[in-house]
Amino acid sequence: MTINLDVLMYLARIALCIAGVIAIIYLVLLFKSVIDTMGELQETLKAVNRDLVKLESPLDTVGQVSNTVNEVQASAKRAAMGAINVFSKGTEMIGGKLKKETGQQASTPSQTSEVRDADAIQADFQKITEDLNSIVKDEDVIAKDSSPKDADKPARTGD
Repeated sequence: MTINLDVLMYLARIALCIAGVIAIIYLVLLFKSVIDTMGELQETLKAVNRDLVKLESPLDTVGQVSNTVNEVQASAKRAAMGAINVFSKGTEMIGGKLKKETGQQASTPSQTSEVRDADAIQADFQKITEDLNSIVKDEDVIAKDSSPKDADKPARTGD
């Protein structure tokens, strides 16, 4: 029986050596495929970087157009608010004149309804004016927040 165990030990050593060589060959092939994959990945990343560089100038142009649209929108809002303020002040003046006229003359039912209508118009425009003033304040805050970001970007000309 001792002879059989010695032979088995000898065969096990040979089998372990063969298994070790096979494992080393497998690891070498695995590392080779990882290295090849990393090389292809590096080439792919270089191609993506080139494409991103090509896209940079059109994206800058789109950003400039977007900023221009925002500026036009803000200007249009300011112009509309100015017109509404002028209209509101005009209706307030008309309402004031109507009140003065009704105070000087005897009140009739038709004059009383006109005064009520003028008061309703005045109240409506005051509410709109307050809402528009809050919009202006919000736009000013947004403009202040966005101006330092735009100041960091160099102006591009000739695109």
